[in-house]
Amino acid sequence: MLMVRADPLVTHTERFERQVLPCLDQVYSAALCLTGDPAEAENLVVDAYARAYEAFLQDQPRTGRKVWLYRILVAARRGQRPAGGSVAASATGDQPPVRRALRELSEDLRFAIYLADVDGFSCQEIAEITGTSTGTVTTRLRDARRSLRRRLSTSTERRP
Repeated sequence: MLMVRADPLVTHTERFERQVLPCLDQVYSAALCLTGDPAEAENLVVDAYARAYEAFLQDQPRTGRKVWLYRILVAARRGQRPAGGSVAASATGDQPPVRRALRELSEDLRFAIYLADVDGFSCQEIAEITGTSTGTVTTRLRDARRSLRRRLSTSTERRP
């Protein structure tokens, strides 16, 4: 009887498609939070998924798949971050106050609060994703929330 061996590349590719591609929309949203620009976010996601595919072929993720993928996204961002790493100021006047206040936060604060409050990651998971300590994450979340409260209370006081 002739045995046909499965192609390991196809097996990895199929597994990658089943396990990692379903997170694409969430990863894009996180990339958009980091960059503030849809085209730049798309480029970042393409870079991150290419890196993720290469890493996936070499070894299966040891952490949760989503944490692993976001760590790759952060690494890809560090590789393409422009000097200063700030989000381009784009027509913030037309945005709702919450979105405008978020855009005004530094990238580190904005991403920490996004990961915690939108994606629901724990402080430990955020520390793993960002490559920082849980104390740093806690501080960033505290500072981001204080800044948002201050900015939002100021923006509502200015309303007619």
